[in-house]
Amino acid sequence: IFATRQAMGWLKRKGYRQQYASLKTLHPRATDASTIDVLEYHDGDCTWLVASMRGTEDGSSWNIIDNPSTPHVSINHAALNFVPNRAGKTPVVIPGAITLGPRRSSYTQIVGIYQAAAQMDAMARHATVKGIYSDAWLVPYREGVEPFLVQAPDSLSGIPGIVSDGKIEFQTIQPQFAARQQVNEMERAGRIIAGLSPELGGEAATNVRTGRRGEQLLSAVLDFPVQEAHQLLEESGEHENELAIRIDEAHFGDIPKVYAVNFGGEKGDLAYTPRELWRKRDAERSLATKSKCSYFMAGLDASDRIIALGQRKGMDTISDETLMRHDPVIDDVEGELAKIRAGKLERAVNASIEQQVLNPESQFDTRDLIAVHDAVARGKTLAEAWADMEKAVAERIQQQQAAEPTPVEQQNIAAQGPVPSVGEPPEGVGNLASLLTGLRSQAVFATPQG
Repeated sequence: IFATRQAMGWLKRKGYRQQYASLKTLHPRATDASTIDVLEYHDGDCTWLVASMRGTEDGSSWNIIDNPSTPHVSINHAALNFVPNRAGKTPVVIPGAITLGPRRSSYTQIVGIYQAAAQMDAMARHATVKGIYSDAWLVPYREGVEPFLVQAPDSLSGIPGIVSDGKIEFQTIQPQFAARQQVNEMERAGRIIAGLSPELGGEAATNVRTGRRGEQLLSAVLDFPVQEAHQLLEESGEHENELAIRIDEAHFGDIPKVYAVNFGGEKGDLAYTPRELWRKRDAERSLATKSKCSYFMAGLDASDRIIALGQRKGMDTISDETLMRHDPVIDDVEGELAKIRAGKLERAVNASIEQQVLNPESQFDTRDLIAVHDAVARGKTLAEAWADMEKAVAERIQQQQAAEPTPVEQQNIAAQGPVPSVGEPPEGVGNLASLLTGLRSQAVFATPQG
C-alpha cells in the first residue's frame, strides 16, 4: 500500500468529479484545500486507488471497505479506480536490508543524535547572544532602601538607564565553549554510527597524506554497504524483469513491438511479439521469466572499477573487449574496436610512407611530396592522397619509357656506328660545295633523326 497526501481539489483536476461530489456531500465543511489520503493498493489480483478522509486531521485510521468488489462511497472514503492484475504477481519490488534484527537503515540511529546536537547548538547560540547583550540589574546603594527605576536602559536604541537610590549593574554571561565541543563530539558519533567518512564532506584527517591512503579509508567505510546494496539490487532486478515479462505477455501478448536498440551485438530496430518471445517453444509453452542480473564487481564504484580493470588487463586475465564492455565511458564497444584497428592501420601506413620518402632510391621526388601535402590540406586523407600520387608517378614513368628507343632501334644504331660529326667549314666556295654534298650522303639520312 502506498499512501500520499493530496488536496481535495486534486480529485477534480484528475477527473474524479463524482467521487469529489460524494465526499463533499458527506463532509460539507471540506474545501478544495482540505487534505485527503490517496491509497494505492497492489496485490497479485488487482490494483485499487482509493481516496480517504480521516475522522480528524491528525487521525491515523481509515474505515475498512466493506465490499471491495464494486466501487462505492462510504463515510470516509471513495474508490477511484480498480484494475485487474493479469500478471498474477504483485507488481511492486522493494529492496530490503540484510540485518540480524529488524530491518533498519544505517541512518535510523543517528536521528536522535542530530536532534540532541541541534538542541545543544541552540542553547550555545542563546548563551553567546546573552553574553553580548548583558542583562541589567537594579542594585540598591545600601540595605533597607529600595531602589526605584526611573527609565529602563536600552543598549540597542541608545537609551540610558535612570535610577533613584540605587545603581544599574550589567551581568555578563560567559559563553559555554564546552557546548561547542559537545556538538562536535555528537557530529563525530553520528558519522561513526552511520559509517560516513569525513572525506564524503570534503574533509580529510591530518594523518592522511596520500591519495591512495584516502582511497583505502573510503574503501573500508563504503565498500561493504555498497556491496550489500548491489546484491540487493541484483535480486530486485531479477524480480523486476519477471514482472516486466509477465505484464508484457499478459497485456500486449499479440501486439508486435519495435524498439531501436544499441547495445551488445544488437543495433537498429528490434522487433518481437511478446507472446512468441516469452513463451518457450515446447508442448507446454510455459512462460519464461528467469533472468540474471549482476554487477561487474559488487562493492566497486566507477573509479575503482577502472583501476580493477586495468590491473586485470596488466595481468592478462581479461581481454580488451571485456575491459571495454565494463568501461562506463564506452557506449559502442564494436565501433570503438573498429576505430582502434583503423588507427593502428593508419599508423602503419604512415610509417611505410615515411620509409619510402627517406629511401634514396625511391622513384618519388620533392614535387610528388608537395602534391600529397596539398591534397591533404584540401581535405583528403593521407592514404587517398598517396594513392593519387602513386598513380600520377606511374603514368609519368610510362610516358618516359614510351619516349625512349626500342631495343631493336638501339641495336640498329649500335651496328651503324657513330654518326659523323660536322667539322669546321672549309675555306672557299669549292670546299663549301663538297661539304653540302657530304651532308646529303646516305650515312647522314640513316640516322634516327633522318
